[in-house]
Amino acid sequence: MNHLLLLAADAPTTVGDKLVYGGRMLLMGTGLVFGVLACLWLVLEIVQYFTYTLANRRVAEPKASEPPAPKAPAAPASPVAVAAEDEEEIVVAIAAAIAAAQSEQPYLKFRAVSFKRIH
Repeated sequence: MNHLLLLAADAPTTVGDKLVYGGRMLLMGTGLVFGVLACLWLVLEIVQYFTYTLANRRVAEPKASEPPAPKAPAAPASPVAVAAEDEEEIVVAIAAAIAAAQSEQPYLKFRAVSFKRIH
């Protein structure tokens, strides 16, 4: 390999020439490595754009040919009257569920503040 360098027209002959030649090779090598890394980064960004951004846009945009889905009916404005016996049964069932959960996992602590019917 050294013989080929000696045969080249611009072969380094002094120590200074050899250091300059080595510095150029160092800069070209690192420049090439960072150039390839930049190209890989660019390719990954493009792939990410097409896979995530465009896929999310397709899911979010409703189709123009389909009518919008009907909305669920609103809850009744007045609460349903519940008998006192039904309320007591609900409270007993909730208390039993809390006691069962605490017996299975003693580190869990529950405190029932209020019970609200959602129907």
